[in-house]
Amino acid sequence: MTTWSHPNIEIFSENGYQVATLPPDGSQLQTKISWEQDKTYRWTFEAKAESSGDEIHTEMWGGSGGRDIELATNWKQYSTFGIPNPAYNNIYFWNSSNHGNVYLRNIRIYEA
Repeated sequence: MTTWSHPNIEIFSENGYQVATLPPDGSQLQTKISWEQDKTYRWTFEAKAESSGDEIHTEMWGGSGGRDIELATNWKQYSTFGIPNPAYNNIYFWNSSNHGNVYLRNIRIYEA
């Protein structure tokens, strides 16, 4: 299992999932991944917001697969993909809105 971390992000259990609370302060949830060069990776996740229209941002370090996603107030699945820069090995998520918290769960990363 992949370990996600950041000291300012609360992670709690809900209905069998580990849920990360991303506050609107720029705190980033991240993990290190062992990539294979020149391969495309896809990551899927479920997210929701306290306020409809708030956004979550996700990307590989260096911007590959970078995407701002507008969220609803109920859980929905999203995905993106990218080709990693071999010098970096992280995927990030952060709340890119300035309103309430956004929530993230069920993150999966696999070769596309």
